Amino acid sequence: MKIRISKKAITLIVAAALLIALAVGGTVAYLQAETTPVTNTFIPGEVSCEVVRTDSADAISSAAVKNTGNVPAFIRVSVTGNAVNAEGYLTGNADLSEYLAGSGWTKGSDGFYYYGTAVEPGVSTGGIFTGPVPLDGILVTVLAEAIQADGMDATSAQQAFQIAKGGA
Repeated sequence: MKIRISKKAITLIVAAALLIALAVGGTVAYLQAETTPVTNTFIPGEVSCEVVRTDSADAISSAAVKNTGNVPAFIRVSVTGNAVNAEGYLTGNADLSEYLAGSGWTKGSDGFYYYGTAVEPGVSTGGIFTGPVPLDGILVTVLAEAIQADGMDATSAQQAFQIAKGGA
């Protein structure tokens, strides 16, 4: 028994084989084509800050916090004043409340002072003091903390630190 294949069927089979060969060849060529390498550079976020004080012999003229990291940050400070005697020994607390909460700063219920907006890298906050703080018999300590502003879903420094602590 002889099987007869029509010319139309042979043409369709050859066309299908050519189409498959072109698809496979094109795919292989696409996957092996040389392209210039793509280099992704990922820089980890660095959050850091420093207190920048201007002191004279008898007063602190100003104190601000500079964002020394590479991402925007929320800033808060703790300011303490201690009375000291002539020998330099601590003799008690000194009330600094009349000098605190300079431009852009708000005192939180936890005793920290929070800067109102995120601080860009390389930029400093406004001064924490409202005017010069006399150093006659007072030791003033300003400690600053920074937390990354991006990705916190926070609208203020106080809220960002609360979120970081595990609150909402």
